[in-house]
Amino acid sequence: MVVRRAYWAIVLWGVGWAQRYCPVDRAFLRPFPPAVSWREALTDTLWVPVVFHVISQDSAGWLPAYRLGDQLAALNRDYKAAAIQFYLPRYGPQGEPTCGLTWHVSPLGRHDWTTEEDTLKKLCLWPPDSFVNIWIVDEMVLSTVGYARALGDTAGIPGIVLVKSVVGNRTGVARPFDWGRTAVHEMGHVLSLLHPFEGGCVGTTPQTCAMEGDEICDTPPQRQPAFGCPPLTTNTCTEIPTDLPDPVDNFMGYVDDSCMVRFTPEQTQRMRLYLQGIGGTLISPINQQRRGWGSLADSACGVVLGLPKPAPSPLRFWREGTLWRLEGPEPIGWEVWDAWGRKITEGTTRSFDEQVLPAGLYVLRVHTPAGLYTIRWYRL
Repeated sequence: MVVRRAYWAIVLWGVGWAQRYCPVDRAFLRPFPPAVSWREALTDTLWVPVVFHVISQDSAGWLPAYRLGDQLAALNRDYKAAAIQFYLPRYGPQGEPTCGLTWHVSPLGRHDWTTEEDTLKKLCLWPPDSFVNIWIVDEMVLSTVGYARALGDTAGIPGIVLVKSVVGNRTGVARPFDWGRTAVHEMGHVLSLLHPFEGGCVGTTPQTCAMEGDEICDTPPQRQPAFGCPPLTTNTCTEIPTDLPDPVDNFMGYVDDSCMVRFTPEQTQRMRLYLQGIGGTLISPINQQRRGWGSLADSACGVVLGLPKPAPSPLRFWREGTLWRLEGPEPIGWEVWDAWGRKITEGTTRSFDEQVLPAGLYVLRVHTPAGLYTIRWYRL
């Protein structure tokens, strides 16, 4: 009998090249309808408590504290449009004061997820119905950088496991995982999302898109995962009646962090419904009260998360009215793409004016010797 693992894993193959790999089991992903009392709150921000468990073979291997704060900020940055936000609890499982961070020295810091998954998680497990546990280890076998189990998983313990090298947000984190989006991707699995390339070119009609593939109709199907930073014109499947490019910039794909920039409206709806059903206790007002949501953080927690960190990247983006400005010491080239995957304009100047663009969704890609940076915005 072949048994499918009910979690997703991200694996690196070789040096400098990333292969993300996440087996999927749909049995734990069905978005149960929310309770009637929650239906009125569908547009409200859903607040999810998370706890970081840092596990290393030696205390010298613990992450700098600012990286945990940066990772939380990265999650909130990318889930803001979905009106889902994450917070560190002020009170732990027994009501004890906490910063939402735990620290452990254990040989499990070198994690063999093929045989030691539950052993690692039970080393420092907080109740999964009240917290999303995020375990951070030194390294994993098979060069894996992360894996996850959904909230509704009954075959294993829900939550996320990450290697420390991908935790954070730009500062101190090496490309191509430097925007903290391994955690963003894995949190999508925790909240019931599948990959856009599930099943390949299936679910290609309005009648089948909600039942096949990733079961999301506004993510066009993909024949196989894409890696690196592929063109937004990539199109590996043919849909009927409208053929659209692959969603290669989606958070649930396998591309580099700098090139995954969005969830679709239907992905957002699925996550929110799943949270209000399966995750109802997690986001409930009672759990918020017990975890100290909305309370001012203890001064000790502020000190931990506010420890000095290295200087940020010198590359800056900002907008003055309709004028976009780009500043940095390196040569810069940029492109503007529309929502249909068409390149609208490009240049090498340090600014461009969006006034010539009609209303719509656009992606700005900035090329520098240090890497490719992506911004998504809507022109009103």
